Amino acid sequence: MSTPMKSELTTRDSYEQLPDGARQRKESAVKRLLYRVLAYYSHVSAPKEGPAQSLEDVRIYFGLVRCRPWIIIIAGIITQFLYGSVYSWSIFNGPINERIYGDPNANKAQIAYYLALGVLGLTGALMGPWIESHQPRISTLIGALLFFAGNMISGVAMSAKLIGLLYFGYGFVCGMGLGLGYVATVDVVTKWFPKTRGLASGIAVAGFGAGSMAFSTVNKALIDRLGLPATFFLLGAIMLVAQGNCSQLMAIPPAGWNTNGVVVVGGSEAISAQGRENIGRVLGQGPVAEGAMDGPQHHHHQQQQQHSELFESNRPVVHLSLAAALSSRDFWFLYVGFLANILFGLVIISNLATMVTNLFGEPGARGRPPPLSPEVVVTIEAGFNTAGRLFTGMFSDRLGRKTTFLGLLGVQVVVIALLQHALVDTVFWEFCVLLWVATWCYGGGFGMIPAFLADMFGVNNTSSCHGIFLTAWSISSIGGGLLFNGIITHLQDHGRSPSDPYIYRVNLYWMLAVVIVGFLSTLLVRATARDRLFPAAPGQVLRMRVFGRIFRVCHVREDAVSIEAGMHQHLHYQL
Repeated sequence: MSTPMKSELTTRDSYEQLPDGARQRKESAVKRLLYRVLAYYSHVSAPKEGPAQSLEDVRIYFGLVRCRPWIIIIAGIITQFLYGSVYSWSIFNGPINERIYGDPNANKAQIAYYLALGVLGLTGALMGPWIESHQPRISTLIGALLFFAGNMISGVAMSAKLIGLLYFGYGFVCGMGLGLGYVATVDVVTKWFPKTRGLASGIAVAGFGAGSMAFSTVNKALIDRLGLPATFFLLGAIMLVAQGNCSQLMAIPPAGWNTNGVVVVGGSEAISAQGRENIGRVLGQGPVAEGAMDGPQHHHHQQQQQHSELFESNRPVVHLSLAAALSSRDFWFLYVGFLANILFGLVIISNLATMVTNLFGEPGARGRPPPLSPEVVVTIEAGFNTAGRLFTGMFSDRLGRKTTFLGLLGVQVVVIALLQHALVDTVFWEFCVLLWVATWCYGGGFGMIPAFLADMFGVNNTSSCHGIFLTAWSISSIGGGLLFNGIITHLQDHGRSPSDPYIYRVNLYWMLAVVIVGFLSTLLVRATARDRLFPAAPGQVLRMRVFGRIFRVCHVREDAVSIEAGMHQHLHYQL
């Protein structure tokens, strides 16, 4: 009997047995794919239509309305508000688990939420350069259509009681819509407000938190009155109409709109040839080309003023290519800090209603209902999420991005440490207040990170950089969420009850470690022009700026120490 031949090459030996021509074709195909990926993430092209020449030429809503910045931000808030319904998912957990498995504590419905946020981040990372190179009305409309389709599929899944279809509809399809719509909306709002990026991005993503606050109550009422399938159908229809109309109000600003905002290489002729050479050397590139500077002509005193602002402002430095931004160590240090900042809040948001019920409700340790219902606790949490997104971005415009971000991480370290006590004694109000404060920090990170990225890597790279940063959302939601629930399920399988605080306290240890690592990583981010261009000291191993003060770690040789001591002694004799 002859054995069938394998059609796939699964070992190195089978690859080496290929004829030279077939092997070369396979290698060339892989190289072409790699080159295309590198080219895709190396630079960002402008939309084919290009920006209008003046504000009066920017037309929106099928060309019927003359665009104004306030219209853009209102459309962004409404779009984000509807996308924020995903944060009220904990209201669905119990009813979905009960409908499909007959057990509200089955811990299966949460996976749809984790998948949605995971796909959101991956979509943002994959589609970031595409979003930047297309008109925002296109990407936001596609996002709205996908979000609508995902809700429709979820409604069918509830009717058929198919958890796998729910994972596909809400986790995959809705997640793609979220990724496209979220990144595109924040990106266009940030471009329209160059001087107050933190406030503008905070206002836009505050809509996301406000949506969670509103839909926590709305979803509960709809489920009680209409049932799960009809709730998904109705929400999908409402969101398609509202988000579809808002997408037609989106447009990029006219040419030169960001010229008078933050000073960047490429937008100002105030940088000398020596300055371009220094900047290129620090960034690991050659000198920045003088021809790349296409800003308007200025008088001499204006040039000197811009040059001073470049090095004295907390608003960073340079307009990089996308490849240079992604290869910067500061990008990845900040990425780790962002992941750590959102992980704790993200896991808690999806489980808060269940935690309140188990710890303080009738099935909980105290044997009586909590002072506030789980729905009210989740609604207040959404309010803190919204406030954090709104006000943290505004604070970062004044205090500096890095200082504000370090504050968010530091507060979370304290919150997680104190939460151990609240869980040991099952103190309701201490438990709620600590989680609400952590949620403020969580929302604050989302509120200021678009402005942080625009300042450090240029507005033309915001969509791409922001999209890649949202993979931290994916890692936190899928990895962190599944680990959190996996530990709880393991402990319950070994005799722990859902009302035992120990199953939550164990999770706090690894989350505290992640937040501490994020704090240390953010310390290493060179967020300002002075930090990036400041020369290294002899023997310098590490330099960081903490709340305005520079700290260095240097390796000093013995001969250098003796020479320095001799110089100090000589100066002493002269004095």
